[in-house]
Amino acid sequence: MSYLYAGLGIAMLSGIVAMIQIGNNVDKFVKLISPANQDFKDYINSKSPEYDKSIMKIIYQDSASLPDNGICEYVVNKMNENILVGQSKFSKSSTDQNKFFNKICALETDDGKHRVIINQTNEKKYELFSCSLKEKKGNYCRFETRDNQ
Repeated sequence: MSYLYAGLGIAMLSGIVAMIQIGNNVDKFVKLISPANQDFKDYINSKSPEYDKSIMKIIYQDSASLPDNGICEYVVNKMNENILVGQSKFSKSSTDQNKFFNKICALETDDGKHRVIINQTNEKKYELFSCSLKEKKGNYCRFETRDNQ
């Protein structure tokens, strides 16, 4: 009988510790979206997440039909085919000469509020990075250049 009570005690303590951990995670998330992190809020309230989802869908769901070269041109054409009224068009953009990535191409909305970097890691494997207007340093994303200040 003492083993039963010991087991119940351990189960209760595990539950309490789990609830404390969940509470700490919620606190961290609330601090993340606090007024101090206005860039994050601006990103969420803009059309940027929709653009990023659409580009990821093109890259990952259409992976069999992706060209070997010219991924940016392909994505630009696909994005501009499905454009809705009020949405910005995408165009291919320049990349920083002091680039941090190996094989990259960049897309940018015509209003300059959203920039997307597509990095090719190996054959038909791509990584997507994006930034909004407030996260840019000049014409480039802050993370795109080596000086992240």
